[in-house]
Order: sequence, then structure tokens, then C-alpha cells
Amino acid sequence: MVFRAFGLAAAFGAALFTVTAVSAAPITTFTDKSAWTTAVTGMTVINTISNPNADGTTVTSITLDDGTVLSLGSGVAVAHPPGGGTGWGAWGASGYTGAVYWSKGATNLNFGITPVEAFGVELETENNKASTITLTLSDSSVITHTFDNNSTVNFFGWVGAGVTSAVIDGNDDFAFGNFVTASTPDGAPEPATLSLIGAGLAGLGALRRRKAKA
Repeated sequence: MVFRAFGLAAAFGAALFTVTAVSAAPITTFTDKSAWTTAVTGMTVINTISNPNADGTTVTSITLDDGTVLSLGSGVAVAHPPGGGTGWGAWGASGYTGAVYWSKGATNLNFGITPVEAFGVELETENNKASTITLTLSDSSVITHTFDNNSTVNFFGWVGAGVTSAVIDGNDDFAFGNFVTASTPDGAPEPATLSLIGAGLAGLGALRRRKAKA
């Protein structure tokens, strides 16, 4: 009996190891919002466009509608195009009337991100300068993407947990906003959970075959 209990524990120990490997999923980045939307099919998607503060208010953190918090390295100004004196023509031309956050002359901005499974943001720089977004992952590795020309509003997003912070370098002042996040619905099995169940059942099957041979 002791041997069988140990074997059962070993089987589930192997399953736990499998979960660790699966949960370290790679980060996939997107510059096409429709492709990002396709990638998060089946997940709960929340679009955050509003901010309760008046135009010109400086904020140092942004709380999205799903509870995700962006902790900004420096203050940004809230604006709502096409009004608010933003001067960000591409936002107004697209018909977007939600909140836009202006870097107030800063050319780069570092912000921390609470854990989120999928995230997206839109970005426009002043004077059509190239811009770079750099993600830092929980294992300290980095992912960098460069937009050659920001004459319009560009989308950047990713799917996969593990991003802890991001840096936007606009080479000029810039504006960002129109956030979108996605998460697995409550009660829906995640890939890591399915791997745990599968590995556990495989371990039990091996124990039964061993018992039958004995």
C-alpha cells in the first residue's frame, strides 16, 4: 500500500512538472489588431477607452476596466480628441473619442503592468518619428518592436502571460490609448490545467498496468 501511494504521488508529481513547463508559454506580439483579436478568440475581451479625469489632468497610473493597472514612470496628461487641444489629428480623424494619454514632451515612458494574459494599446508619435516598444518578461528577457513611421495610430499587442513592464520610446513626444485586454473566462480549463489532468490520468494508467502485470 505504501508503494502504491508513493507511485500515485510520483504520478501527480510528474503532472505538476508538466504544468510548470506548459505555463512558461512564449509571448506572441501583434501589430495587426484583427490578428490579435483572432488570437484571443474564446477569451473575455475588455476595451478600455474612458478616463474619469478632465482634459489636462496629469496621472501617474491608469486602471483599466478589467482591473489591470499600468504604473507609469512619469506623469502623462489625459485628453479626449478631437477636442481638449491635443493636436493628435490621427485620433480624431479615425473617429475615436475616448481618452488619449500624452507624454507631455517626454520621449520615452516606462510602465509596470499587473499580470494580464493578453494586452493591446494604440500609439502615435509626433512628427512621424519612428518608435520602439520594449517588453520585459518575468524571466528578465526582452522583446522589442520598432514602428518605422508613426504618421498614423499604430496598434501593438501581445498574447501570453509573463510581461512585467514595457518601455515606449517615441523619439519625440507621443500619445497612447484605446487599451484592450483579454483573459480566460472563469470556469474554462486553461492549457496548463488540461496538461495536469492528462498527465495525472497517464500516471494512473501506468500504475494500473503495473498492478495488472504483478
